[in-house]
Amino acid sequence: MREVELYERPVVLRLPFRFGVVTLTECPQAFVRARVEFADGRTEWGAAAEMMAPKWFDKNLALSNEDNFDQLRDVLRLARGAYLADASPASAFGHFARHHDAHIADATARGFNPLLASYGPALVDRAVLDALCRAKGVSFYQAMTSNLPGIGAARPEFNGLEIERFVAGLAPAATIAARERRLA
Repeated sequence: MREVELYERPVVLRLPFRFGVVTLTECPQAFVRARVEFADGRTEWGAAAEMMAPKWFDKNLALSNEDNFDQLRDVLRLARGAYLADASPASAFGHFARHHDAHIADATARGFNPLLASYGPALVDRAVLDALCRAKGVSFYQAMTSNLPGIGAARPEFNGLEIERFVAGLAPAATIAARERRLA
């Protein structure tokens, strides 16, 4: 990992989106750009983006939407700091495995729940994976079915799982179900 940049932009939704106690009409969208250096010295940028939806990650009604946005910004900054603090080589999955537990512990110590805490590393990991796919000239599907990210036993959850066999058997869905929900 050589660089991780954080950006955001305001977004107004085309239709109101209601979930729980929130009807979302606008919110910031977070962007992460990550520059990854590969073993041969080449570097590549990758990017990821996600809406910063209030009350999606922390349901505490005492917090304002701005408080929720600030929480999401905080976990993004924590993740950026963790990933940049250790420049030693690792696979895309290796970076995730290396930083996950310490990041969650750090975020928990700041009062963030695990779902909220995971927002930051999830965006950084997606940007890293995008950089990997761009560098290798492959699609996300091709990267996953060949285990290009290096998913393996670096996490205890994967012990005993035959990763190579599992990912080689993945197939994209022929269709997706999309729905539009209108508020009355």
